[in-house]
Amino acid sequence: ERNRFFTGKYMTARDFRADPEYFLSRHRLQNRLLFGWGIVGGLEVHHHPDPRCQDRWVVVSPGMALDCFGREIVLTKEVSFELKFRGNPGFAEGVGLEDDSKYDKSASEVLRQGPTTKSKDLDPAYLLCVRFCEHCVEKVPVLYSDNTCDPKREEFNRIRECPEVRQIPIWQFGSDCWHAPSAVCRSSEMPSSGSDCLCPCREWIPLALVRKGPDKVHIETDGRRQLHFPGKDLTRIIG
Repeated sequence: ERNRFFTGKYMTARDFRADPEYFLSRHRLQNRLLFGWGIVGGLEVHHHPDPRCQDRWVVVSPGMALDCFGREIVLTKEVSFELKFRGNPGFAEGVGLEDDSKYDKSASEVLRQGPTTKSKDLDPAYLLCVRFCEHCVEKVPVLYSDNTCDPKREEFNRIRECPEVRQIPIWQFGSDCWHAPSAVCRSSEMPSSGSDCLCPCREWIPLALVRKGPDKVHIETDGRRQLHFPGKDLTRIIG
């Protein structure tokens, strides 16, 4: 539904919400149906420039992606991210796989064996992912607050959109979330209705497959889902 405006109309918060929600839903619908999901540009994962930090830190470059809900994920500046491996400070039990010292298989072997299986015989592979987040911010006083027990009568004034970067064990996703270039669901193809490749990563966009190395983090990016656009047909500012 959209608003129909006329002179003398009584407007409530519901009416003011209606139009932004309407246009946002149509915009995201177009993203889903016309473009699909994946990385639009940027969001490259590199080793940390300081050699002393390369055994656990990576750097994600600015960029943009579209998730399965048609929402834009925009990272506006370079972000350093500390990976948590067993033996590193801050590692949480139960988050990673078992006994990192026993793993010596490549990521491609992990994928062939099926990343949905949690086993100590698998490589300690993680996906570095990003997803869309919203946070209510900037509390302000309100003149009237109906049906509330808050004596301060405050409400959040804005909704802030932001990306969240997280390290997730690969076995927590389906086998179609990250795949080699020869996989069935190619990154350049639109998923068909009912396909297992439609939203295999749920709300997450995988950026890189990372594993613990002897001196620095091992980074693989062959399984990234990259959206391809006809660059020559897009409007460009040339002067």
